[in-house]
Amino acid sequence: AGVGMRVLRSRSFRDQFTSHRNWGQSLAMNGPFDEPRYCFQLARVYGEAAFFRQACQQLERVLTLVPDDLPARISLGGFLNRCRLPDQALQVAAGIQADPNRRLLGARAEAQFALVQAEAWLAKTNRLKAEELIDSLLASRSGDTNLLNEAVALFVERAQAELERATTHAEL
Repeated sequence: AGVGMRVLRSRSFRDQFTSHRNWGQSLAMNGPFDEPRYCFQLARVYGEAAFFRQACQQLERVLTLVPDDLPARISLGGFLNRCRLPDQALQVAAGIQADPNRRLLGARAEAQFALVQAEAWLAKTNRLKAEELIDSLLASRSGDTNLLNEAVALFVERAQAELERATTHAEL
């Protein structure tokens, strides 16, 4: 009692669950279970398969088990954006912003957090707020070409979605 729990993350499924070859086999044999690492990894698998709502469900389960897990909260915000739920993504972001443990985030997680917020603001058609976040982030990490590429991709993706929506609306 009183001991905080952490969600350990691993790139390899085999690092944590070696008795099965893949997530599908593990689910078929065991069904889902409440273990934060498993839920987090399953969220990643669902996200890679574009099952964003299922990924959100798994991350919400992680946060039920480990409420102060910042990487799980950032991931949840990103998947909520993918589900076209920017208001909920911004609620998650507000919780992260208010978290005193936020200072423990590394530079990469801090960048992901800013990108989640920017994506939500773009979805809510507040381009100015999104640009402010991205400009601030890029200024603090000048020279980070990967981050610049991610920011550009975010704006391009949103512009394409808006163009598709406008084209569909015009056709109706």
